[in-house]
Amino acid sequence: MENLIIFEGMLTGYRGKPSVIRIPEGVVEIDRYAIYGDDTLLEASVPDSIEDIDETNFKECNNLKFNELGGAYYLGNEKNPYLVLVSADKSITECEVREGCKIIMGKSFDGCEALARAVIPSSVKRIGFMAFYGCENLRELTFCEGVERVDGCAFYDCGFEKITLPDSLKRIERDAFCTVSLKEVTLPGRVGYIGCGAFTHNDIKFNEHGGGYYLGSKDNPYLCFMRPKNRGLGEISIHKDTKIIYSSAFMRCDSLVRAELPEGLLQIGEDAFRECSALSAVRLPESLEIIEDCAFADCPALSEVEFPGAVEIGSGAFMGCTALSELRLGSAVIGDNVFDSCEALERVVIGEGSNIYGDYIFSGCCSIREAVLPKSAARYNPEEQFSDSENVKIKYV
Repeated sequence: MENLIIFEGMLTGYRGKPSVIRIPEGVVEIDRYAIYGDDTLLEASVPDSIEDIDETNFKECNNLKFNELGGAYYLGNEKNPYLVLVSADKSITECEVREGCKIIMGKSFDGCEALARAVIPSSVKRIGFMAFYGCENLRELTFCEGVERVDGCAFYDCGFEKITLPDSLKRIERDAFCTVSLKEVTLPGRVGYIGCGAFTHNDIKFNEHGGGYYLGSKDNPYLCFMRPKNRGLGEISIHKDTKIIYSSAFMRCDSLVRAELPEGLLQIGEDAFRECSALSAVRLPESLEIIEDCAFADCPALSEVEFPGAVEIGSGAFMGCTALSELRLGSAVIGDNVFDSCEALERVVIGEGSNIYGDYIFSGCCSIREAVLPKSAARYNPEEQFSDSENVKIKYV
């Protein structure tokens, strides 16, 4: 243990060339390439506390001993030798992941082109990046209740046509189920985040309502707004039960003037309203938790935005909104370039508890005359954020 380098619950590496590594309880994450390409490593133990392992780890460790079961290779500890599924035989045709497995690592089934059936037990909490990437013959996939997160590209280009996702699933990351074969999806009722392209390039059967197409759960057919039926629409009212607006949902809907967003909405996806040239005003509901990257970028008519009390705003979310003249934020986490090139912006008010330390947040905002910031922001030299506004006055309240 003394040779391990651990920082705030993350294993970042180790010293020397030990033949045995025993990662202690309390470690929740293994950093990228922390354990990679070490032919001297013979044995590794992973603690029950583990929550995330980068897909690069344990690769090219040619002499490392794994626990093999049914063509799959695991690492764990004395109590549970099947805690983490690391890889599988390329010739494997079916896999019932061992109960007790907590993580299916990224790229674990990469290249398993013959895999036709997989069962994921209730013990699995996370399915890693590209875990089943390119398993084009995977026709039967069974999720048991328990999985909480599916990482990016996890089932990219797989062969199943229908999938019912467990209610335990909270996050579906970018391109997770991007596969042309998929025709029917039942979303989990409690999902709070769906990444860009998670269900793109599919011939999916949608639920219809009021000019829009939706994906839903067993109890809520309108959980995720996917896209409008007609991209030339002038206005739309999103269903009251919608929690997520999908990435690129309204992108380049040039005639869209008004979109009514329901209270209860949690996420507005990446590029969702990008280049909606006629959109002039939007009220964001108090329930909203995250506005993804470039969600309202390049909306030149957008002059008025009513923000919720607390929200996370992704990079470039309002970049190029050249008619926006005043900005009032409560408690917000603000990414890079969020209001870049908002040339008409004259007054900015940001509330206590906000994180305004992304890079170039107000780059190109040459018209700002007044910025009202919380006193807590003074120590971070926020003047740099307004360097393109020559006559700006900054007040701390």
